Formats: sequence, structure tokens, C-alpha cells
Amino acid sequence: MYNVCTLKALSFTTKLLTLIVLTAFVLPSFFCQNVLAENIEWVRIVNDQTCLYSSPTKTNVLCTLEKSYYLKVLDQVGVMYLVEFMDNSIGFPKILGYVDVAEVEIATQPLLPTYPKVTITVVGGGATIYVAPTTNSQAIYTATNNQQLNFYGQTVVDGQLWYFVWYAQQLGYVKSNFTTSPNIPLHPTPLTPELPDPEVVPPEIEYEEPLPQNNFTNWLLIGLVVLLATTLCMALFLPSKKKQQPVYFED
Repeated sequence: MYNVCTLKALSFTTKLLTLIVLTAFVLPSFFCQNVLAENIEWVRIVNDQTCLYSSPTKTNVLCTLEKSYYLKVLDQVGVMYLVEFMDNSIGFPKILGYVDVAEVEIATQPLLPTYPKVTITVVGGGATIYVAPTTNSQAIYTATNNQQLNFYGQTVVDGQLWYFVWYAQQLGYVKSNFTTSPNIPLHPTPLTPELPDPEVVPPEIEYEEPLPQNNFTNWLLIGLVVLLATTLCMALFLPSKKKQQPVYFED
């Protein structure tokens, strides 16, 4: 039987081993992830339809981001970067979101602008701005004709294109058919060109030139073939001479 001191010693040893195991598995991954996030300051959007999410679980898309522009990295959560974009200039406050690591590439300090600041104009008498990209969500404002909306991105829901905008000190969504379209050029820094597929070169087929034919040899072969054919015909069709048998008379 174990006494009380022995049981306490075993309990302490078990706890110590458990702590060592947890430290060995959890701490390195936590340390590596934070070191990685600290070393990455900027990423560049290199894919079309790169989504900005409101959480690292990808449960809610805020908008799609403009290809060729840059995002500042604040942290990394699994396979997602926590990023910020816009520069807090007038009418374009900085917002946060998450992007998939696979949709961007690590970049150096970019040339300005890091992200385009573009406005769109309300047309057709007015446009309602909603909390979410659906008319079933709360309407937060109605912008009148010719009002300027600050463009952040866009998203498509049930076939309807919505613009993600800043207006009247709020972020919201407006239907694209009630505004002008944003005109956004690519960033002045060229994207890394994709290497073209290697050209498939068919193998060269070497043709051997026929040797010059000797006419005398050809005629000799033809003569031999004709002679052989003639001999066979004569052997088959000419009548053969039968040898006469001697005649015997009886006395």
C-alpha cells in the first residue's frame, strides 16, 4: 500500500510530466506562429475574387478585394492573416478583416497607394444603404441622387452585385444598379509575371535519302523474274513425252 507521501509524490510527478508534454507541443507552435506574424508586415492581393472575412472562420464575407493592391498584416490565425486596409484618410477609415494566406503573397513596403480610394455616385433618384448585402437587413441610410459613396469592395449575393461603401460615418451595402461603377486601375507596381508554359517542340524525324538505284541491276532482276516465270509456265502447261512400253507377242 502507498502512504500519503508516496501518493502526493506520484501526483506531483504526473502533473509535472503533463506540463512538460503540453509545453513541448503547444509552445513551439505558438512561438513559430507569432514569429511568423511579426516578420510579415505586408501582403499583396494576387488572385481574383480574394475575399475579406469578418472572422478567421470564413463565416461572413465583407467584400472581395482589388487585385494587385496591398494589405498590412497585424497577426496570423491558423491559415488566415488579420489585416487592415485603407489609411484613415478623410472618408476612408481603416478597417480590419481576415484573408486566406493562399490568396496573397508576402510583399515588401509598397509604394503608395496601398489600396485605391475611389468614390461612386448615386444615380436614379436615390439609393438605400443596408447593414448587410440583402434587402431583408436593416436600412441605415438613403443617399440621394448624385451623392458620393466611398468604395471599399464588392460582393455578389443571389446573383445581385452589391458595393461595400462608407457613407454618413457608417459602412454598409448598396445595390450596384443604383450607383455608377468604380473605375479602379491596377497598382502601378507590376505583378510578378507568371511563367508561360514551356513550348512543346515535336521531335525531329530524320529521313534517310534513298540510295541511287543502279538501272543495270534492276533490269537484271527483272530478267531473272521473267525467266523464272516462263520456266514455270512451260513446266506446267506443255505436254510431257511418255516413254513407249515394249510390245510382247505370244507364240
